[in-house]
Amino acid sequence: MTKLARYSVIVLSTLALLVIFWQFRLVVLLFLFAVIVAAALRPVITRLTARHVPIGLAHLLTYLGLILILLAIVLFTGDQVITDLNNTANRLVLEYQVIWQRWSMSTGWQQGLAERLPATFLSVPADEQALEQLLPAVVTLSQQLLTFLGTLVLLLALSAYWSIEQNRLERFWLAVLPANNRAVARSIWRETEEVLGAYLRGKVRQSIIAAILLTLVSALIGLDYPLALGVIAGIAAFIPLLGILITALAAFILGAIESAWLGLLALVLVLVISFLLEHVLEPRWSGRQRQPYLVILLITVPLVEAIGAGGILFAPLLAATLTVIGNQLFTAYLAYRESNIQLSELHDRYAALQERLDPEAVQPALRNIVARLGQLLTEAERYPGSP
Repeated sequence: MTKLARYSVIVLSTLALLVIFWQFRLVVLLFLFAVIVAAALRPVITRLTARHVPIGLAHLLTYLGLILILLAIVLFTGDQVITDLNNTANRLVLEYQVIWQRWSMSTGWQQGLAERLPATFLSVPADEQALEQLLPAVVTLSQQLLTFLGTLVLLLALSAYWSIEQNRLERFWLAVLPANNRAVARSIWRETEEVLGAYLRGKVRQSIIAAILLTLVSALIGLDYPLALGVIAGIAAFIPLLGILITALAAFILGAIESAWLGLLALVLVLVISFLLEHVLEPRWSGRQRQPYLVILLITVPLVEAIGAGGILFAPLLAATLTVIGNQLFTAYLAYRESNIQLSELHDRYAALQERLDPEAVQPALRNIVARLGQLLTEAERYPGSP
């Protein structure tokens, strides 16, 4: 009955934690992402402290440097990026209008396809009614921008706090677990943190290199808006499975505006560069193994239904976490089996020793040692993982 009650409490506690996590899932995900950012920046802090920089100053320099880099990117490229994206959108709208009108006046499959496509985009007159219609959209966009900036500031603050107080916070939550399970839990946590931090560093590195390379390549082959393709490639680098296809499709469309051959050339170049970055160069730089794409695909669908499009970004992180947990638990299970075999052998040897000893002829000191040995074997059976 005691065992049944204990299992019932464990099940109910797990369900309660899942309900709490679901209610506050966005807050929990923000905190977990802050932990991943801290893990990604930890090698930089470690290098600074290895050069005799105080730990507090190392954290300050690292996070201040990250903020300055983000501000520099926005200040030096933000204006040109917005201009290129705006010009690209206008050009695509005009090209769409031309193609739609041409197909609607033709015969055959082109006319049938034009009937199924949306009507041509009409220019909005700049009168007071149009401005009144645009005002809510502008307000909503401003609110979303402020929300994003506030979330980014909170993310960096949480990341810095976790990085500074990591050891103390780890001891706090590990103290909740039974003493026998803390070593395994600590090993799982630290390896998961290291793997996810390395993943984020690799994706950031891949995003920056892809944006720079594809911007230069687009300019060399004659695309009108190379910076727009570079921005799309940099953002798509964080999207698993579909990132390369999104970048390739964008390159083909931007190239096909000029000519079909230019679109095909841009498509081939993007596929080659993206494949080399994702499957050849990045694994060598980071030393990471091949990603479990099947697990990522299976996890993506429920995550998208739960938290929206952001689930696509979190799917690789969750897949890596589950992989680490599985590997660590399997390693702990193998160690437990080996220890059980050794304990069984020690029990047999202890039983043989007791049979050989004559209780009346054995000295009290030796008898106490043998008794203590039996107590140690009994305590060893309560090693973590024992049923």
